[in-house]
Amino acid sequence: MAAGNGFQYISGPAKFILSTTSSNATFKAFNPVSRSSVGRTLIETKSSSTVLYGIAMQDASASLPGAAYTGKALVLVPLASTVFSVKVQTGVAASALSVGQAY
Repeated sequence: MAAGNGFQYISGPAKFILSTTSSNATFKAFNPVSRSSVGRTLIETKSSSTVLYGIAMQDASASLPGAAYTGKALVLVPLASTVFSVKVQTGVAASALSVGQAY
């Protein structure tokens, strides 16, 4: 099975939350997002981040249709048994990977 880009949901419990995006957010669909400390808006998660809010279901620049959803993004919030698949570059030892990080 060929994996798509980013974190692909496979199975298990999860919830979806509609969240406000930062006006300068640059995250892509299926990538981890965090919430900013100011305004609690969605931002791209950095590899140094210690908190993961969820997985963006669309690009930051692609708001949901309808005026009520302008500046909003759907986020998949994983629960204890949620399973994802993600591409990993070849030649990377398993010990080099940490939770929420892929190459």
